Amino acid sequence: MKNPPSQAGFSAIELLITLLVGFLFIMMGYQLYAVSIQGSGDAREQSKLSSLAYEKLRTIQATTGTLTCPSTVVDATVDSNKATMTTTITCPSATLTSLKLVVVKVKANASQREVSHAIYVSR
Repeated sequence: MKNPPSQAGFSAIELLITLLVGFLFIMMGYQLYAVSIQGSGDAREQSKLSSLAYEKLRTIQATTGTLTCPSTVVDATVDSNKATMTTTITCPSATLTSLKLVVVKVKANASQREVSHAIYVSR
């Protein structure tokens, strides 16, 4: 008596299921990659806005003799018209007129993201 021949290889159904599972893994990896790229772009934009605000604060701190209290200055075109910078100077104390609070807000025009930095200046 002869043994029946054994089946060798994969059936079409097994091959289709394997391809489907592989396709799902590839799609999940692509979505993870897209989310990480978008997140890094957002972080880059926020870092750039923060750098602009910090640079403005340091410039104001170096020229404290010309600060008047209260005042608000809006620079409409900052960073090639991609952001708007607003500088607000207030006197938090009526008795200490030499102490001023300087707040710089930078708002991205495209994404409406906003970064704010503040510093106390005394002169």
